[in-house]
Amino acid sequence: MKKILLFFVLSIFILSGCGKQNNISNPYEIKAGSKILSIHDDKTKFEENGFKTFNSGISLSDDNDLTGFISCKDNCILIDNNVVSVITIYDESVITHKSISPGDDSSKIEDAFEYNNKFEYSDTQCSYSIFFDKNGKELKEENIEAEKAYSISYEVNNSKIESIRIGIE
Repeated sequence: MKKILLFFVLSIFILSGCGKQNNISNPYEIKAGSKILSIHDDKTKFEENGFKTFNSGISLSDDNDLTGFISCKDNCILIDNNVVSVITIYDESVITHKSISPGDDSSKIEDAFEYNNKFEYSDTQCSYSIFFDKNGKELKEENIEAEKAYSISYEVNNSKIESIRIGIE
């Protein structure tokens, strides 16, 4: 009887911990490690989780050289008017809306979103853009310009997601 009771209690703990672990319910949120970060958070929360910070209007001149500051595959944020406006993710351990991460197959995008706007660059490279209203509801193409508030863009190479960009429109 004790074994059955112990098994039952352990099952409840396991199920309660696994059910929502990777569920990101809003298009403007991500899960980095054990933290849920939002595009509405302060830049310091992102920096504490290893994101590099760029300010809009930055230029690469001799006196403003970013060499060594960021590699092509670093997670980063763009700050515009003191607000996070874009989150770019390359790290496969970061989870985004609909539990999609870099490294996932592009079919996951097609399965998760009804209105995925696909743009093909070549036989192996493409991008997807999905737009959302201020409440996080996916927008149909005819409603995009009037209602868009957020977007998620996926860069894909050979059917694998290379990067994810979340932005405020």
